[in-house]
Amino acid sequence: MCSHNQSWAREACGDLWLGFEQDDLAQWAGAAGLTPGESLYIGLRNGFQIQVRHFAKPASRSDLTHRY
Repeated sequence: MCSHNQSWAREACGDLWLGFEQDDLAQWAGAAGLTPGESLYIGLRNGFQIQVRHFAKPASRSDLTHRY
């Protein structure tokens, strides 16, 4: 989920977080050594928007030389 201000979702749905900022996800992924890929943002409805983000682990030299 993208960041939102629907605080009722905490109690009604058990949400711990009110969505995530795009930049935060990118920063956390970068800190974990992941590289960003495609992103898709799906519909804005009732104050909610879904974000689908792809992050990948870069191939290491050993991954490239030890293919089966």
